[in-house]
Amino acid sequence: MTTELILWKPLYKTTVVLYVLIFLLALPAPKLAILALFALIAMWSRVPALMTLFTKDVEVVDIFTVMTAVYYSPWIGALFGSGLILFTRLFGPTEPLDYTIKESICFFIGSFTAPLVYYLTHGNLVITMFSFTFIRYTIPMVISLLINPGALVLDISLVLMNGPTMVMFNLFVLNVFGDFFSHVF
Repeated sequence: MTTELILWKPLYKTTVVLYVLIFLLALPAPKLAILALFALIAMWSRVPALMTLFTKDVEVVDIFTVMTAVYYSPWIGALFGSGLILFTRLFGPTEPLDYTIKESICFFIGSFTAPLVYYLTHGNLVITMFSFTFIRYTIPMVISLLINPGALVLDISLVLMNGPTMVMFNLFVLNVFGDFFSHVF
């Protein structure tokens, strides 16, 4: 069943390439090695989300995107987050393409607002993360309303079903790893 939902061989090959990249970059370019490590973790966290849209909030692409946008730059965060969403779609061919595109647009836009919110709130990661998530949930509805109003029902149902999971997961990750991120960069 999962072999139809996830293309495992390309995922494993990409994993090996990222591992090698992490080790090769560790000494000469540690910041790039950190990005490669984040990409590896985020890529694997996307696997459940590629199987069903109702598990999209237990992946960590959003958290790593916010951290990358805040600590590196909005452009790097935008390319990291939206690129990862688009790239990992290759491993999950059953994820709706319009959903993937809307999600990558959200990550791109959110990467530019996250540093602004972070600095306006004096480094409050919780507010920053929830502002990013707000964008992640509202932009698809606006896009659906403008382009495909029939998809609006799916977007609203995803918000209603995934909202509580998103709140709990974001709070959990930020409570466990929040200080860690400020020391990594």
